[in-house]
Amino acid sequence: MRPTRVSPSNDEASQPYRRVVVDGTASVHVVGEDDVWRDQYRDIARRYISQDAAEDYVQRTIDQLRGLYRVRP
Repeated sequence: MRPTRVSPSNDEASQPYRRVVVDGTASVHVVGEDDVWRDQYRDIARRYISQDAAEDYVQRTIDQLRGLYRVRP
């Protein structure tokens, strides 16, 4: 069995230096099959950007394989 501990981070170099750091144990929830969870993905994007920007982002990246992972502390 592969180790499941993860510590992904996302950091911006430009101000205001937005950052996300997560530390925990990961499990794969869904990989691919965008049609199955696109609405959930859109809702997640709306937490951070406007509704229009979230929709634009989803549409511009619709051809990219996505994965939804659950990380528990």
